[in-house]
Amino acid sequence: NQDFTLYFFSKPDSRHIRQGLESGGTCAASVFQDPGPVDQIRGVQMDGRMQTAGSGARAMRAAAAYAGRYGLPDGGGNILAHFRAVFHAAFYCFIPGRVFFLDNGAGFGSRVEVGL
Repeated sequence: NQDFTLYFFSKPDSRHIRQGLESGGTCAASVFQDPGPVDQIRGVQMDGRMQTAGSGARAMRAAAAYAGRYGLPDGGGNILAHFRAVFHAAFYCFIPGRVFFLDNGAGFGSRVEVGL
């Protein structure tokens, strides 16, 4: 995450990437903790757009942070080329348009929009 943009690596031929790009990038995402019982689920639901992250300085910083977070090698400088070669993955980002905080503890399906 950098400035409300979520970055991730994925295989370009995966269904979620293909369908996301075919739809003009319009998609949704959810991030939840794994609480156990359904009445304890809390997290965020978002709609927005997905796109390739590019290869500029911002994307390189985000990719380096991603690799550092998960203890992955950076490929000696060009992390994007390294991930393509080793993992057959490309770098993408999700830019939220609307974000909702969901808290089933406040009532099943209870959510409130969060301003960005």
